[in-house]
Amino acid sequence: MTKSEEKLTCDSVKLPPLCVRVLIGPNLACESTQAPVAPPILPLTVLQFTYLMWLARNLGSVTSALTHFTDFGINPFTTEFAERSISLAEYSGDNITESSKSLLKDLFCAILRVNIKIEGYALSFAVAGSSSIHELQVDDYVKRNTMILERTGHLRRIAVWASSNGCIQPFVEIYIRERKIVIQTRILQFNIEEWSAYDVKRFEWGVLESLIESWIKSVKTSFEYFFASEKQLCEEIFRGIVPDIEDICYEVIVQDYRTQVFNMIYILSFSNPPPDKIFLILDLYQTLDLFLNKTGFIAKPIDPSEATVHNQLLAVLADKISSNLSIFEKVLLYHESSVIYVGPVDPLPRYVMHYLCQLCEHKSTLRKLSLPKLPSIDEDDLILYSEELKGQSELSRHAIWIIMVIMSNIEGKAKLCENGSAGHFFAMKNIGYIVHEIAVHQGLKEVIGYDYYDKLIQKLDHAKFNYLRLELEEIIKMRDYGGE
Repeated sequence: MTKSEEKLTCDSVKLPPLCVRVLIGPNLACESTQAPVAPPILPLTVLQFTYLMWLARNLGSVTSALTHFTDFGINPFTTEFAERSISLAEYSGDNITESSKSLLKDLFCAILRVNIKIEGYALSFAVAGSSSIHELQVDDYVKRNTMILERTGHLRRIAVWASSNGCIQPFVEIYIRERKIVIQTRILQFNIEEWSAYDVKRFEWGVLESLIESWIKSVKTSFEYFFASEKQLCEEIFRGIVPDIEDICYEVIVQDYRTQVFNMIYILSFSNPPPDKIFLILDLYQTLDLFLNKTGFIAKPIDPSEATVHNQLLAVLADKISSNLSIFEKVLLYHESSVIYVGPVDPLPRYVMHYLCQLCEHKSTLRKLSLPKLPSIDEDDLILYSEELKGQSELSRHAIWIIMVIMSNIEGKAKLCENGSAGHFFAMKNIGYIVHEIAVHQGLKEVIGYDYYDKLIQKLDHAKFNYLRLELEEIIKMRDYGGE
């Protein structure tokens, strides 16, 4: 017996040498004095397929039988192999035996697992706030190449057969088990940390901010690269076989990770960021909202109570956003400073406009939320503010109100200047900065509206005119003084 023949024997299965030579081919069964050469990948012949079925039944699983074939360079994962396997089961008709069910279950599992043996490709992404690059090995069923589309067809055909014969449940369980293992393996590559509410309260805000940013980036990347493909795979294999079976499979597969995301966002909601860090809470809200929309949990939650939990969690974050915005506006309204900066721009307008521009980058999210009431203002300014804010949306009212408060602050500081020309110059350069920031940030311009933007340009023109008029008067005075 040759070495090749010995390799196809085991304690429970033995074939005569002649059978082995016929099954694996004479070229592979013959001994040779030449150096061993890697055998070519060959499709299964009818005789080899018949032998595989017999070998699998004796060994107890298709996986064990496939090992013998792949060792000899024979590729069982071909269209012919899958079709013959299913045809064998279909041929049995009403005489379905447990062995044929077991055979197809092993085949179903083996096709799902074969992607683990093939090296995936790497996806690189930079985590916010970090210079490190994370390499993600993506499995073949995410890559969606031609070979995988073929295997997907095999899986669906097996699932259709199982459904028509009333034994779909074990195949669904196999699918969920194998894909959960793959998803969990991919998620572990992110090294996502889990914190307690105590940790969140204990961390300094600078440290916590960096951790939250990295966590948000990891979550977004994970469902961007994994969950969309996972949902597509479930639909391609199970859609139309049993009502809603593809949605159930998908939700069960990602259920553990979903719970982890919800728990983490709930814990992070205990943090108390300063008013100017409202954007981090907005990012958390957007992450949760996007996660729910991408995974479809709002439309079809597994447990009806989950929809309530999701909405409550969104409401907690929405309240925190509203509270932070209200605190910021009150601090801005009662900010008092008589310091006149001779530099290019006063720090307060620079800080507030940067805040406002960032805020308007989240305008789609803010428009979904119930924003707080504007702080009370003096009766002298009430009429002016009411006219500007009349007919505006909630977000527009807040953006215009913040700009009006800054404009009032600038005008008040300008009046404190002993030199009238210096006061007008201070007003001109700061109003000019506000107009410039609005001009270069289209989102902010859309929020406040073009009508109010035109009014700001008119204010800038008026400030320029007042400054130039006073400067011209000074020049004329100097000329007259020199003429004397």
